[in-house]
Amino acid sequence: MRPTFPFRALLHSIALFLALFSTAPVAFGDTPSNNTTKIIPANSLYQLESEWKRDDGSALHLADLRGQTRVLTLFFSHCNNICPMITGQLKTVEREMPADLHKRVGFVLVTLDPAGDNAETLSDYRERMGYSVENWTLLRGSADDTRELANLLGVTYMLKQENGQIDHNGLIVVLDTEGRIVEKFAGITDRKAFLALLKKTARQRR
Repeated sequence: MRPTFPFRALLHSIALFLALFSTAPVAFGDTPSNNTTKIIPANSLYQLESEWKRDDGSALHLADLRGQTRVLTLFFSHCNNICPMITGQLKTVEREMPADLHKRVGFVLVTLDPAGDNAETLSDYRERMGYSVENWTLLRGSADDTRELANLLGVTYMLKQENGQIDHNGLIVVLDTEGRIVEKFAGITDRKAFLALLKKTARQRR
């Protein structure tokens, strides 16, 4: 049977994993972005070529997120464990951001349950949580692409249980405007320091 995860994609994932945590160049090198002629850094998460779906059904590549500082986490809409805490912390951060930072920082939620979270359920979740279209991007990918992204970020999760829940660790990842990992958090314990990091990252042009 033909594998569902192509060997070439696996090699690319391994190379990207090494690049994300190293300043040394990697074999595949910098890559032109789909939405700009500027080169994507080799250690950027936006090197991933996978296609994702927004909650409005439109397609997106991670490279389309370039240009803003991004705060990213993996979740699922019917989680009754750690997700409400993590997303609640992000919502509080958004509320406390000054107006100028709102224009330079965006939040990205990627579902860990692509089989259970479709465009409709994610859209309903957006409305229920009060996430604006301007500042929040909700994404769904294939099972393989979701696993690849989670592995690169250090998010571990188990198969869905009969009750619909997925055991996973909570992780908040800050990305610079080029998709490079700035810092990762298990949760936000110091909002003042977190906001200071966002301001610093948003000011940088690398």
